Amino acid sequence: MNTITLRMKDIDDALEGLNGSNAIREIALQKGRAELKIRQKLEKQYLPILELSKTANGELSGKDKITFESFVQGFYFDRVLRAANLRLGEMTEGRYRLFRAENASDKRSQSGLEMEVMDYYTGKSRSVKSLSGGEAFKASLSLALGLSDVIQSHAGGVQIDAMFIDEGFGALDEQSREQAVQVLQRLSYGNRLVGIISHITELKENIEKKILVQRSSKGSSVEVIS
Repeated sequence: MNTITLRMKDIDDALEGLNGSNAIREIALQKGRAELKIRQKLEKQYLPILELSKTANGELSGKDKITFESFVQGFYFDRVLRAANLRLGEMTEGRYRLFRAENASDKRSQSGLEMEVMDYYTGKSRSVKSLSGGEAFKASLSLALGLSDVIQSHAGGVQIDAMFIDEGFGALDEQSREQAVQVLQRLSYGNRLVGIISHITELKENIEKKILVQRSSKGSSVEVIS
């Protein structure tokens, strides 16, 4: 009888322990379900933010890799290109037009500020990297002048009174050099100054006001011709 009683007591203790464990598991299960709901709610709130972040940073899968910063820059870059093309068309007799390539060559590269050039002689567009030295100089000069125009027209009160161009004319043939100089001469009106730094004799002869720097064994001398 004592043996049976002890056995029953052991069973009761074991059952009580199991009930306690089940109660603990039930509490843990309820807490887990509550935390899961909170997590699902937070994920639902986070997903739009994640998509917005990927969009702003150009990280959307299968889309053009353009960041928000590049998108805004591209808006103003288009204005610079429009102003630049006025000068480039004049210097190339209407052959070239710069434009922004909005799509990258593949979906893995950042895009938005890449440039291409339309060649109206061939009727095809191509990379600006394919321009020759002289053509690239004309494009660079046109971009600098276009940027100057946009800054002065949009940054209230800002006026660019001086511009200096260091070399680059050596890559141009005689006709191209004359076209570039004519554009620059029209810019130098009133109090505006366009300075050209060059060693080309033909170019120096076409400029009325100049500062000649000559080197000798005794040092350099400066002569102002106006």
